[in-house]
Amino acid sequence: MAQRITPKKARQLLGKLGKGIDRATCKGMNKGLKLSLKYAVTRRMTGGGKRAPSLPDKLRIRSGDLRRTVRILKAKKVRGKHFVGGLKAGGKAPGGRFVIYARIHELGGIIRAKKAKYLRFMTPDGSWHMVKRVRIRPRPYLKPSLIATKGKIYDEVEKSIGELIERTI
Repeated sequence: MAQRITPKKARQLLGKLGKGIDRATCKGMNKGLKLSLKYAVTRRMTGGGKRAPSLPDKLRIRSGDLRRTVRILKAKKVRGKHFVGGLKAGGKAPGGRFVIYARIHELGGIIRAKKAKYLRFMTPDGSWHMVKRVRIRPRPYLKPSLIATKGKIYDEVEKSIGELIERTI
């Protein structure tokens, strides 16, 4: 049976919803971002070490420091009309080591020798190489995770707003 609502009561209910809708949206986005975080560290990064197969679209885990720095940027309302949230990687890993290579893995780029004339490194076959610069191809792990879980983020926002409406009415 339908409930009859007067215009005055409708304005009161909409006023209550308006105050809580931003909080519900942020709450839903943060729940969805937790799912994206889980996706990033379980599906976009592989376990392994030096002898593990290198998959072209995934990062190979060596120390696990990068995986431990992936975290959520809490959702918030910006300029009164947009909600912003996301994932971030890099910075200080739990245990004390500082991870500076998160950005180069996500976006790619060129690493140049700074303090010496050449970069020196060993390849998986055991041979040493000396070069002036190395091009790192992008191997994104954050953006694909957000794209893959976009529908789940929307579902969580919808669920949070639905719960708010049920509590209010």
